[in-house]
Amino acid sequence: MSLLRATNIRHAGIAVDSIKEELKFYKRYFGMELLVQETLDKKTIDRLFGIDIKLKYAKIGCADTNKKQKTCPCLIELYEVKDPRNWVRHFPVWNHIAITVPDVMAVYNKMIEDGRQIDKTPWTDKLGKNKLFFCQDESWNLLEIVEELK
Repeated sequence: MSLLRATNIRHAGIAVDSIKEELKFYKRYFGMELLVQETLDKKTIDRLFGIDIKLKYAKIGCADTNKKQKTCPCLIELYEVKDPRNWVRHFPVWNHIAITVPDVMAVYNKMIEDGRQIDKTPWTDKLGKNKLFFCQDESWNLLEIVEELK
């Protein structure tokens, strides 16, 4: 096996307005739990980004994941930044995250029941392999919700 190949996507990191509000969203619709939450110190921020911001982050993942984060296939890092102008200038806006669910209609129906605005009903892709829809989280990050069809 070549060492120069990806074996999985470790995590996706997205900027959010409020970690607290996003935790509610990701727990309600995807059963994700808080694994780690931390505020980065100035020295670490300088080393990583070289800009003057205040940054809190949280790792969220599967409810049955151990706290060492070694077994979660769906790890997301949420970044709450206190100077979004600097953040946006230095880092491009996130495109989207795809989340696999066992029943796309159950998630869609729950979101509609909760009054969430969704542009289109779930549809099946051209190959008939996935049923999906797009929605947004509390900070307007675009999410692709996918059910892999048998």
